[in-house]
Amino acid sequence: MVTENGLATDDDAQPVDYLHAAVNCVASCLADDIDVHGYIAWTVFDNYEWVFGYVPQFGLITVDRGPRNGHPRRAHAG
Repeated sequence: MVTENGLATDDDAQPVDYLHAAVNCVASCLADDIDVHGYIAWTVFDNYEWVFGYVPQFGLITVDRGPRNGHPRRAHAG
């Protein structure tokens, strides 16, 4: 089981590449008969981190903290 796998960055291209690489690794493991029970991207929405607050943006959907509107990032659609 791969859990909490993601990349915090303001650049939308990097998380797309990172997630594609991670999912391809899981696919390779499955092709080699390695028992992978699941994959969980971290995270659906940008969230609060104890040390950094709301600064890191690694959600598949970024959140505008003012009116609290969600906006899908490129990694979400990928």
